[in-house]
Amino acid sequence: MTETLTATLKDLVGGYFIVEPDPAKAAEALLAVIDERRAGLGL
Repeated sequence: MTETLTATLKDLVGGYFIVEPDPAKAAEALLAVIDERRAGLGL
């Protein structure tokens, strides 16, 4: 189930869940996703 929510879903619809119990690591992962999306938009 975790694989579906974190990787497969991204390929299917472009979104996914970040599963990380450590809030600091979760924030870093979320910021990395935001930076990736911004780069894709040329921002």
